[in-house]
Amino acid sequence: MAQAAGGIERWGEEARRTVEKALSGAGPGASGDAFLEEIRRITVSRAAGSEEPAVWRHGRGAAVRSWAAGETVFSSADGPAGPALAACLADLSPAAGRGPVLEGSPAAGIWTEPAFREPGLDPARSFLSGLERSLGRRLVGVWLALDLERTDRITLVADESGSTGIARWGWTRLRVVAHTEGGVTASWLGGAPDLEVLRRTHTPQRLAIRIDRRLRGALVSRDALPVCEPATPVLFAAGNGGIVLHEFTHQLEGDLVTRGWSLWDDALQPNLSPAKLLTVWDDPNRPGLRGSYTVDDEGRAGERRLLVRRGKVLGRLGDRQRAEIDAKIRPGHGRRCSWREPPLPRASNLCLAAGDSDPRAVREERGLQLLIHDLEEGATDPRSGEMTLRVSEGEWLRNGRCLAPVSGLDLEGNVLDLLARVDRVCTDRQADSGAATCRRQGRGVPIGFFTPSFRARGLREIR
Repeated sequence: MAQAAGGIERWGEEARRTVEKALSGAGPGASGDAFLEEIRRITVSRAAGSEEPAVWRHGRGAAVRSWAAGETVFSSADGPAGPALAACLADLSPAAGRGPVLEGSPAAGIWTEPAFREPGLDPARSFLSGLERSLGRRLVGVWLALDLERTDRITLVADESGSTGIARWGWTRLRVVAHTEGGVTASWLGGAPDLEVLRRTHTPQRLAIRIDRRLRGALVSRDALPVCEPATPVLFAAGNGGIVLHEFTHQLEGDLVTRGWSLWDDALQPNLSPAKLLTVWDDPNRPGLRGSYTVDDEGRAGERRLLVRRGKVLGRLGDRQRAEIDAKIRPGHGRRCSWREPPLPRASNLCLAAGDSDPRAVREERGLQLLIHDLEEGATDPRSGEMTLRVSEGEWLRNGRCLAPVSGLDLEGNVLDLLARVDRVCTDRQADSGAATCRRQGRGVPIGFFTPSFRARGLREIR
C-alpha cells in the first residue's frame, strides 16, 4: 500500500504545480477554480470452480479543467498511466485569446510504472475465493461468476487565492452472476467504500438468499402471478425506493428547469404529497454511499440540499451556470461522467426522512400487495413525468405471506402521481446496495440512497 500511496503523492505534487501555474497565467480576471482528476480502475474476475487464476484488468483515465471569468479556458485531455499532468498540457486549447498559455511535454519519464500492483489486492483475491466457496455450498447446482472492481478518484481543487487541496474518493463494487443448468440467469450488483465494509454488509448468507430468490422468480410463469394495477399497493423495501425519488429529482435539475423542460411549477403544484409524508434531501457529504463527494466537478464544495419538506418542494439542484440564471438554484451539484463531457446538475445521495409506520405491520396488512426488494433500473421522461421501472427482485404478498417471487417485472406510471399517493412511510432506514448509476443522455454518474420502506399506488404492469 505504501508504494501506491507514494505514487499518488508524486502525482499530486506535479498536479499541484500545474494548477498553480494555470491560475497564475489566467490573470486577475480568473475565477481561480481549477481541478485535475484521475480515475484508476482495477478489476478482478474469477469463475466459480475454475482452476484458472483470477484475471486482473487495469484501466486509467485523467482530466484537467480551468475556468476564467466564467469561461472554460482549456479543455480536458486523456492521459496515460501515470500523472495526468503532462499529457493534459500537451492538448490544452486556450479559448479565443483568454486564459493561460501553458507549455507541456509528454509524460514520459515522470512515471514509468505501467499500472499499480498494490499489496492490498491480495485480500481481494482471498475475498473472492472465500465468497465463491460459501455461495457454492448454499446454491447447489448453480454456476457462479464473480467480479470485483476498485475505482479511485483523486480531485485537485484550487480556490481564488491559489491555495490547493486534494480530495480522494474510492468505491469497491461486486457483481455476482448465477446460471442454472436449465439456462436461467440471475445477477446481483452491489458495493461499499472498501473491501472490509463490503465483507460486513454483503455477507454470503444474504447474497445467497437474494440470488436464490431471483432465480426462483425467473422460473415462475407470469400467467400464474397477479397483475399489478394502479390500485395495487406497491411496497418499496428500505434502501430501494430511492430510485423512484431519484426519477422525481430530474424535475428539479437546473438545466431542465432553465430550459422549461421540467413539469414542476410551484404555483400549480405546491405540494408533492397531500399527506405531507415526504421530506427529501440530497447529501453528497454523507459517508458510505456511492454518490458521495467532497467537491463537485466544478471544484465547488458539496452541500446538503433540502429538496422537499413535508411534501412541499423547496430546493433545486444546480451548477455554476444555472445558478447565475435562476436565484432558486444553488451550485454544488455540477457533475460529469468523464473528462469528455461538461458538468451538469445531478443528484448525489438522496435521503428520505423516516416515517412512523412499522415496516412489519405494513407487510402483514391484509390483502394483496407487491413488495419490491430491488429495482434494476428506472427511466423518466421529464417533460411528461411518465416513468418505467424494472423489478429485478420482489415478492407478491397476500395477507403478509409470500405468494410467489418476482423477477424481471416491468412497471410504468407517472412519478408525480405515484409520490402523491404515498400512504405509508416506515421507520426503517437503510442504504441501498451501492450499485446505482444515473444515466442521462448516455452520461452516467454514481448515486446513492438512504431511505426507509414506503408504500404507494399508481403503477401498472407492462405485459
